Parts: sequence; C-alpha cells; structure tokens
Amino acid sequence: MVLYLVTRQRHYPSWPVTLYTGLMALVGIVLYFGRIRRLPLLNQIFCLYLCLLLLVPESFEYTLLHLVVPWGLLVLYAFDRVRRNLSVRQLTPAFLCLAFLLSAQNELVFRHGFWGTAKCPVLILLLGIALTSRWEGLEHNNWFQRDLHAERSNEAAL
Repeated sequence: MVLYLVTRQRHYPSWPVTLYTGLMALVGIVLYFGRIRRLPLLNQIFCLYLCLLLLVPESFEYTLLHLVVPWGLLVLYAFDRVRRNLSVRQLTPAFLCLAFLLSAQNELVFRHGFWGTAKCPVLILLLGIALTSRWEGLEHNNWFQRDLHAERSNEAAL
C-alpha cells in the first residue's frame, strides 16, 4: 500500500519493491526480537498476524480475513475475563479497531479504493495497541482442557 501511494503506478519498478521488502524484513526482525517475543501469547498472535498484513508490499481487502482468528481468540479471552469477574475495559480499543476493520466497507467504495487506505492507519493503531497492552492469562488458563474436563465429568454423570 505504501508503494502504491508513493509511485501511483499499477506495475512497480523493481528497485523500490526490493528496497521496501528488505526494509520491512529488517523491521519485522527488529519488532520480533525487540518486543513481540516478550509479550504474552495473545499479544504475540495479534502482532504476528498484523505484521503479516502490514509488512508485505501489497495487501488487499481479502487479507483482512486473517484477522478473524485473532479476533476469535480475543473474544474467548474477554469471555474468560468476564467469567472470572475481571475488567475487559482494556480490550475496548482493540475491539473498536477490529469492528472498523472487519465491517463491510467494501460495499461503500469511492473512487480509487478509499477504504483500503483508511484501514491502513487502523491496522497500525491496532499493532500499537497489541504491542503496548498486555493481555495475559492465555498461557496459564487452559480453556479447552477445562471445558473438555467439564464435558467428560458431565458424560460420566449421565
């Protein structure tokens, strides 16, 4: 998307793409080893998915479908926090960004794909949220094992 805004061409010259790809590879490595790997698991998942969308030379609307998996994990995390009577207020900015990103704005297309350009800053904002907040508890809270154990105990009771 950045290359499209800079060159305004449909077919890119090879040197800017090579430069951009090398630079984004370096940014990705620095982000991962500098910050992402020290975050809780849910934050790592979000950051890696967002880097998958943001650091490539060209990304279209359909690639936002990759956000469904982190969104589902965030919903499960929010349900678990509510079940344990903990606040979910810290998740509100992430949910607002995801609501904007996953809404059907491609039905409101203006000239030259305005909504794709509008979603890029929201993706960057969501990456900033995922890098700065700490969504802890996924590592120590085995939802699936607990639910499986509950199912087995219910089956044994029958």
